[in-house]
Amino acid sequence: MITRRGFLGRCGRCAAGLALGDALTRAGVEIASAAPARSAPGDGVERWTRTACDLCGLGEPVFLGTRDGKPVAVKGIPLSRVGFGRLCPRASALVSATVSEDRAVAPLLRRDPSTKGTLEGLAVATWDEALAAAVQGLRGVREKMGPLGLAIFASDGETCETYGLLGRLARAGLGTDHLDTPARLDALHAYDACRAVFGTEANPGSVEDVDAAQLVLLIGGEVADSHPALFHRVLDARRGGRARVALVDWRKTEAAAVADLHLRARPGSEWALVRDLARTLRGGAASAPPRAGYETAALRSLSSLWREARGVVTLVGPVALSSPSGAALAHEIARLHRDAGQWGEPGRGVLFLPRGANATGVCALGVAPGRLPAGRRLGEARDRARTAAAWGVDADRLPAARGLPALAWPAAIEAGRIGAIVIQRANLAAEMPDALAWRRALAKTFVVATTTHAPSETTAFADVVLPLAMVSGESAGTIMTLDRRCQFIEQACEPPGEARAAEGILRDLGRALIDRETFERLGLGEGWSTFAEWDRWRALAAETGFEAGGLTVVRLGRELDVQWPCGADSVAGTARLRPAGGARNADAPQPPPVAARTPAAASSAPAPPAPRAIRTDPGRPLLLVTGPIREHFASRVRTGRTPELHYEAPAAQLEMHPEDGRALGLADGEWVTVESAAGSATMRLWLTDRASPGVLFLAEHYGFRSDLQGGSVTQKEPEGLAHRLTTCEMAPGSESPAELQVAVSVRKALRRDMRQRGAGSP
Repeated sequence: MITRRGFLGRCGRCAAGLALGDALTRAGVEIASAAPARSAPGDGVERWTRTACDLCGLGEPVFLGTRDGKPVAVKGIPLSRVGFGRLCPRASALVSATVSEDRAVAPLLRRDPSTKGTLEGLAVATWDEALAAAVQGLRGVREKMGPLGLAIFASDGETCETYGLLGRLARAGLGTDHLDTPARLDALHAYDACRAVFGTEANPGSVEDVDAAQLVLLIGGEVADSHPALFHRVLDARRGGRARVALVDWRKTEAAAVADLHLRARPGSEWALVRDLARTLRGGAASAPPRAGYETAALRSLSSLWREARGVVTLVGPVALSSPSGAALAHEIARLHRDAGQWGEPGRGVLFLPRGANATGVCALGVAPGRLPAGRRLGEARDRARTAAAWGVDADRLPAARGLPALAWPAAIEAGRIGAIVIQRANLAAEMPDALAWRRALAKTFVVATTTHAPSETTAFADVVLPLAMVSGESAGTIMTLDRRCQFIEQACEPPGEARAAEGILRDLGRALIDRETFERLGLGEGWSTFAEWDRWRALAAETGFEAGGLTVVRLGRELDVQWPCGADSVAGTARLRPAGGARNADAPQPPPVAARTPAAASSAPAPPAPRAIRTDPGRPLLLVTGPIREHFASRVRTGRTPELHYEAPAAQLEMHPEDGRALGLADGEWVTVESAAGSATMRLWLTDRASPGVLFLAEHYGFRSDLQGGSVTQKEPEGLAHRLTTCEMAPGSESPAELQVAVSVRKALRRDMRQRGAGSP
């Protein structure tokens, strides 16, 4: 239970902290008695602290139980309007993911640059030594290449306060706009579609719309794996007879088992299917493109289901969003809902589902090239001036040129345009497309990695490794979930060893790299606090579509989740945004007062061009698709070191249809090598009709270091990482990845394939 004394000890002089502590104490008393603890027998909990699970895009609020200052149990919160206290396997394993034996507990320093690519070259150092080495390396690159020689990459699960500080430090302090996150792969172009079509830079609806819909359309069955709690909501609606479920997916997944209609569209053709659906709803004729996988009869059935439903909700999964056609798909589905009047009311809307717990915060805080907080843009003079004034600096202090998206960084490093990268809680050498290109690039640049776990594919290339506190349980702040809910998380325990909070590390680096006057003007000095950082963003968000005047820290501590826009403390948050005009269904239920806000006028930005088809040829006749599975998150830096998750899915498996296996003379369970234009990977084969003929699936999580058993490099197995096969190429007309679906060939593994393991193997 949270005590006044304990909370004040942590928050110090912040007056808001007292009210927040009292609110959390009252909530803790009520909620702790309402949900069963997920803990082993005999694990006595001394205190329950509210935090959130950061292992998917839902940001489900949970209580973390501690004893002797260490996490021992986790339980759901029944009052949560997201998951009602039901925890998925990843959330249930949150304690194990926090207390892993591989936690980074001390700074590490690479004293011999020739050891790049290995963990053996890293030695324990003091914080002073590590920070001095980091500052020396970053300063040297800046003096040689200028501010744009520096790049910063942060995970898409940081707190909003970290993003606010990071954006200010990068742009107004260091002068670089090379700032990006993994949200580049899914959320950014999806939310750009929302901005262009709906006028809001986030999902306009709410997860609660699933409960009121009569048709739930799933674009991608991986929703059951990537966002299990949301899929449970779909199951409730289906089993309760409230809604029908239509699925567009080339695989047979758990979602296919409950779908009333399953369209097995070929990967990459989802945008064409949505375009054709819009045509049929307007009374026109549509025909499936060649090799699209779906038939016009199935499309007519989907059209009938749509017409019969008074309310339609579409959930677009991360696999479809991160495909070469992801940007075009996002615009097509957004326009379909807008033109059909299927948004802005209960049971009507579209939800784009990013992987990261705070991908919405990435957009709201402007942590991407060319973006500034609250929807402002670096290239707009008024936006630059307003942001600079709020940050306490002149507008000319901000970068004059828009930075490069992260997908372009490996090429920029090879060309000598970027010389140093600060990596915040991300595993670039395993999680981003074209892992081999990233590893070559990281070997040539100065790398400062702040991380929660020391052994990873990326720390093998780091020059300085700084131990980092977890977001869940070890940090305080806010995150924004995929439907604009702001969740407050409180610190439950201290990080282990010498690990530090992200904001403290960033401020230490900034203090050494920025002149003292600018550092103080940016508000990064001794007066900085988590709550002050949140209030700084609220001020920037005033009079924009991100209005957050009512989202005070005290209120977020008192209420589980409030959705922006929210203009005053006495006004309820906005569950769903309403259209300014257009076709309406007079018979539809009227939205409650909470939905009475009209978004800003939609921009006239053109939609991305139609994506080019992924070409296979006799040399590479199969199509490979990567995506998430339920047991793991990102590159398994956390989930792979959690016994209850790792042993459920310990190694990579290539899913192939039995027909393809017979044609290639391959047997179930044998080692196979997959080759693309970018590289090769070797893993076990699983012949299953979950896959469609001609299309393969490989989970995106498996590298060569990040699991409980030391990864494939320790087990002397080849590396089965999917991103050895993908490239950093961007889709035409957008900055979304062009080759997360690639043409490949498959053959039996040879002896030389089995020897290829580790960071440098081709």
